[in-house]
Amino acid sequence: MLKRQITRYLIIGIPNAAIDFGFVNLASYIFNTYKGPLIIPINFGGFFFATLNSYFMNKFWNFQDGEKTNPKQMSVFFGVAAVGAIVNTAILYLLTTFIPLDEVVGKEIWLNVAKLFATVIQIILNFVGYKFVVFKN
Repeated sequence: MLKRQITRYLIIGIPNAAIDFGFVNLASYIFNTYKGPLIIPINFGGFFFATLNSYFMNKFWNFQDGEKTNPKQMSVFFGVAAVGAIVNTAILYLLTTFIPLDEVVGKEIWLNVAKLFATVIQIILNFVGYKFVVFKN
């Protein structure tokens, strides 16, 4: 059961990552912002849209929670996701702002490498929270 849930969680992560990375890259391009304090709201925008998708896919497909969607469960889900997003955003901000690899590999590439690293950490945190806090059945 756990192996299946982890596999499904990772499959669900593909469209979620596409939404998140797509939003971050588009907003970074539009606002020409790849590091510094303005990367924070950009990253949270990607988190918001990806998390909406993630909730419904995890609820009904991965953890097969057949109960009707309720505001309390959705709030707890978003709370767990918000903790992951804060960690993700902090890592992204620190890496892109204080490690100047953008000058070596380019600002777009460094943004995505840093985002990928931050996302791996967030994936682990979120799965544990979803499995043992939100959908604990």
